[in-house]
Amino acid sequence: MERYQQQAEHVLAVFVGLLLVFPSLVVADWSVTISGVFGNSIDFSTGDSEPGAYFQIELFDVCSIESPAHTSLGTLYPFASTVPGMTEDHTGIVNDPGAGNKISYTFNNDINTTSFYTDNMDNTATVLFCARVGLYDSGTLNNWAEVMAEYTIDLTTNDATLTSQSIAPVAEFTDSADSAIAFDGTL
Repeated sequence: MERYQQQAEHVLAVFVGLLLVFPSLVVADWSVTISGVFGNSIDFSTGDSEPGAYFQIELFDVCSIESPAHTSLGTLYPFASTVPGMTEDHTGIVNDPGAGNKISYTFNNDINTTSFYTDNMDNTATVLFCARVGLYDSGTLNNWAEVMAEYTIDLTTNDATLTSQSIAPVAEFTDSADSAIAFDGTL
């Protein structure tokens, strides 16, 4: 029994030593959380991660949990919107990366030319897309969260109403450049 305790203490000492030599292994927070879609905006937070990290907001036709072969519709942030039919307002982004962020958007006249717009033939249209908030480090996607949003647009008044949202569960994503170390004290 004493031998196992000595081995456990040795493993613990090595682990603590690694933490002292490589403190960034435990400081980096690569979490991404979408709080929800509220009107024409998405509220989200990311971890503080590491210096040089950034996030990007991209739209897809479906979320990756539905199909890994999803199609990009364009980017809302960090650049000016490349999504046809949408104009972004990123003044609500206060921490890149960090907590308490909001991206807002409006639909413009070009929305009816997009693949994610459907004319319902009853003076309404449906806009359906998946928004991904991705946290990157030097161009490598480290983690993300996604939300599927559906809007009904009144074609008479041009008012858009959020009709449904679904925050997609994301399986744990591990970048091959990072290693997760767990120690539970048993041998």
